[in-house]
Parts: sequence; structure tokens; C-alpha cells
Amino acid sequence: MNRPLNAKALINGDDAVFGSPVEQQTRQAANLGGVIQDVADRVGVLSVTLAEVSGDVQDVTALYKSKTKGFQQLRTGVHSMAERGRQVVHAAGEALDTAANARARVDETSHRLKQVMQDVSALTAHVNDISAQLSRVSHSMVEVTKISAHVSELARQTNLLSLNAAIEAARAGEHGRGFKVVAGEVKELSNQAGNATAEISKTMDALGAQMNAAIAQAGAATKLADQIRNSTDMVGADVEVLPKVLTVVHQVQTDIVGAARAIGDDLNHAETEIDQMTKAVETASVSLASASDKLTALTDTSEQMISLTARLGVDTVDTAYIRAVQQVSRQVAERFRDAVEAGQILLNDLFDEVYVPIEGTDPQQHITRFTAFTDEVLPPLQEPVLKFSDKVVFCAAIDRNGYIPTHNVKFSHPHRPNEADWNARHGRNRRIFNDRVGLNAGQNQQPFLLQAYRRDMGNGEFAMMKDVSAPIDIFGRHWGAVRLAYLV
Repeated sequence: MNRPLNAKALINGDDAVFGSPVEQQTRQAANLGGVIQDVADRVGVLSVTLAEVSGDVQDVTALYKSKTKGFQQLRTGVHSMAERGRQVVHAAGEALDTAANARARVDETSHRLKQVMQDVSALTAHVNDISAQLSRVSHSMVEVTKISAHVSELARQTNLLSLNAAIEAARAGEHGRGFKVVAGEVKELSNQAGNATAEISKTMDALGAQMNAAIAQAGAATKLADQIRNSTDMVGADVEVLPKVLTVVHQVQTDIVGAARAIGDDLNHAETEIDQMTKAVETASVSLASASDKLTALTDTSEQMISLTARLGVDTVDTAYIRAVQQVSRQVAERFRDAVEAGQILLNDLFDEVYVPIEGTDPQQHITRFTAFTDEVLPPLQEPVLKFSDKVVFCAAIDRNGYIPTHNVKFSHPHRPNEADWNARHGRNRRIFNDRVGLNAGQNQQPFLLQAYRRDMGNGEFAMMKDVSAPIDIFGRHWGAVRLAYLV
């Protein structure tokens, strides 16, 4: 029977290739084990690297998604600004036309106001002339009154003379009869003159009262006319300035229209640029999301390869952790089964999926019907694993939905108000971790699942870790798993 030759051994001059078949199989098994271990180590490094790259891509993807939203909002804002800019240009154009029309109307109104002011000045002059004439008439009436009084005095004296003449004529008897007739006529004439002067005086008194009232009204009219003239003088000054002001306003409006049109052009250009940038960012976001999905799938494949090499029975760097988590998962499953059989907890309560939010917690914590039970039974099983290696970060049971009811003591501090970052690092118990790693661990039903991932340590710091989990089965029902996380 011909034996297969090891070409590599022949090339290297290895004489052992010609040993017995048992020796050859032993050597081949040893070589195969070494190759498998080497492959496992390399795949392990690859999975960690892929997890790290996948985390970076996810960060960039998340950043691009946020930026995409920001660009979309910016695009909406620029669209709105551009539309408002066009409205401003339109409004500024209308304002410019309005200013031009107003300036034309003001010019026309200014001309009319100047004419009105001239008319008011002429009217004021006429009122002043009338007032002066009334004053002169009043003075003449005073003179007439004086003359009338003098005539009245003459009539009185004439009446006295006629009375004396009549007396003398009576004494003269027949010789004074003609003189008596003359004296009677003189008396009648003086009586008429007295009556006339009395009527004149009465009329002059009435005219004097009316004249005084007219003079008073004319004085008031003169005063009012002077005030109107002063006001129209000031209005005239304002009217003369107003066209100049409107000219300046028109120029400013012209400048505004020009600036608004320039802004509108810039906004239109920016609108086009932002549209292009938004489309580019959206395209990049989609590409990154696709790359992230492919990297996640590749990471899953590398993790499956790690699991396959581990199941071949070859010890790798992860073997000790795999065995440790499997042992703890068996202990937890046994403890859960014993508790159900002893009536310590009902099976339905142990599989409760009603996660009641705990008020005042941030990040949100939840409680179920089995939380108090796991708080009692899990710490003695989980805490000792933390001493297994200084690389171990945590060991905790997680249900099939990603809920960790009872975490390690160092991660189970009460939440502090308004300190979400601190709580996220130190109060990780009673929380739902439904991320990829958490859900994969809780839902896996294979003997074990080995995953690599990047853990957020806060403040922008990350640590590359591996997560090995083993399922927990209770009376044929899958409850969840025990997770053991350790630094790479």
C-alpha cells in the first residue's frame, strides 16, 4: 500500500515522512491541530478587527445620518430663506414704486400747500386791513358822536333863545307879533334839531356797540390769522424738506432692492449647492449603511468561524472563557429549575415579559415579576466569575429579549438624578440591552456564542471586547443566556 507523501516535508528534507503510518497520522493530527489553532487565532484577531472597523463605520454612518438630517433641515431652511428673499425683493420693489409715487404726490401736495400758504398770507393781510379800517371807522364814529353832542348843545341853546324871544315878543305886543312868529319857527327848528341829534346819538350808540363787537372779532380773526400764518410757515419748511427726505428714502429703497436681489442670487446659488451636498450626503449615508450591514454580516461570519474552530476541540485563547460561561449557565439553569420545583417562583413568573418602567431612571430601567428572585439567586453565581481573569469585565444573565435583571454588584448602583452618563456606566442592572450583541446572546440556543464588539466607555472612549454566552434552558424552554465579557 502506497503511503501519501508530505510534499512540504520532502522539500524540507524531513526524513520523518517515511515513518510508520501511525507516526504519520500522529504528526498530521498535531500539524492539523496547530493549523486549526493558528486559524482560530487569526480569525479571532480578524473578528476583533472587523468588530472595531464595523463600530467605526457605524459611528460614521450614525454621523452621516445625523448630518443628512441636518442637511435636509438646512436645505429646507435655505429653501425657505430663498423664498423669503424673493418675497423681500418683491416687497422692496413694491416699496420702491410706492416711494416713487409718494414722492410725486408729495411734490404735487407741496405745490398746493405753497399756494394755500400764499392764500393764507393774503387772507391774513386782508383781515389786518379790515381790522385797520374798522379802527378808523370807529374813530370817525367817535368824532360824529362829538359833533352830534355839539349840535345838540346848540339846539338846546337855540331853544332857550327862541323861548326868550317869544317872551320879548309878548311884551312888545302888537309890534312883536312878527318876531314872535320867527321865534316860534326857530323853536320848532331847534326842537327838530334836538330830536335829530337825539336819534343820531341813539343810532351812534347802537353802531358803536356793533362796531366794538366787530373790532373785537376782527382782532380775534387777526390773531388767529397770525397763528395760521406762523403754522403755515412751519409747515412750509417741513414741506420743503419732505421731498428731500423722500428722495433719500427712494435712494435707500433702491439700495435695498439691489442688496435683496444680490442676496437672492446668493441664496439661489447656496440652495443649489446645498441640494447637491444633501444628495451627496444622502448617497454616502446609504452607502455607509450598506457597508455597515456587510461588515456586520462579515463579523457574524468570522464569529461563526471562531465557534466552529472552538467546537473542533482545539484549545484557543477563548476556550477557557467558553468553558467558564458554560459552567455558569448550567449552574443558573439548575438553580432556576430547583426554584420552580420548590415553589420559590412560578414558571410563568420566571418567563414574564412585562417590563415595567422604573420611574426616575435614566437610562430607563425596568422591573419584572422575576427581578426580585434573580437579585437573590444570581449574585452568588455571577460574582465569582469576575475573579476568573483580570480581563473579565462582567458576567450577567440576560433573558431572550435582552433584559439584564441582575448585573454585577459594581454595575448595580442606584441611579442619580440628572446624571445619565454616570448611570449608564454604573447603573446597568434592570436595563434592556437589545443591541446586536445583546439580542444575539440572549436568543442564541447553540452550546455557546462568541462575539467581538466595541464597548462604549463614555466620553468618546471605546474598548474592544469579546462576549461569550451560553444558553439557559428551563424544562425545555429557552429563558436566555449567561454573558461573559472580557477585554481583548
